[in-house]
Amino acid sequence: MRKGGKFGRGVLIAAGLVFLCAAIYFLVYDVYAYCRQFEQKDWPTATATVIHVEARREGRRGHYHTRYDIYYQYEAAGDLYSGAIYGLNAARQYGMRLALKAQKKTRPWPCLFDAGNYSRLL
Repeated sequence: MRKGGKFGRGVLIAAGLVFLCAAIYFLVYDVYAYCRQFEQKDWPTATATVIHVEARREGRRGHYHTRYDIYYQYEAAGDLYSGAIYGLNAARQYGMRLALKAQKKTRPWPCLFDAGNYSRLL
């Protein structure tokens, strides 16, 4: 048997193990993310209005992309609240209405996210 054959087989086995570990990691991460979203299906919703949008360019060496930080406000139980969603790939327009979900276990409406991105799962 050639020495090159053993080396090549070792490289293939190592690459296969790296691929297997990466596949397991992404599977576990996706199941965890799905479970977190599924837990939020019964959370109360609020309708917020976009009050400010900031755009920023990220990247280097000619590979730039734009990220948007969306600032919004909403009313719950007669009080006015505000919040932000950072790092979105798509811009939202001023005055646009957002459907948000709020965590039940803490004070009213503290932890919000853009429910529109997850509507298929909820």
